[in-house]
Amino acid sequence: MVLLGLAWLALVLGLRWKPRTKVVAALPGLATLAFAAALPIAEATAHPDSPVLMVLVLAIEGSVLIPLIAIPAWQPDVQGRHLLRLLVVLWARQLM
Repeated sequence: MVLLGLAWLALVLGLRWKPRTKVVAALPGLATLAFAAALPIAEATAHPDSPVLMVLVLAIEGSVLIPLIAIPAWQPDVQGRHLLRLLVVLWARQLM
């Protein structure tokens, strides 16, 4: 999971986007890293049906919505096929 978050951050930082777009696009990667760090603590202190784990999972899933709206709005070159690629990458990241 840590490698997935780092891979997303490397991908975002390698793009030629505006700095504000990069910051927003980095949110899913940062959320994944935060989840990877908090998961062992939450599992050690709670049972499997803990609401803390559910909140962490929902935060990961919700972290994709903001970039999905902001990137096409701020980067006019992300249209058509590029937007479809962005959707596929974000969706695949959610499945991991």
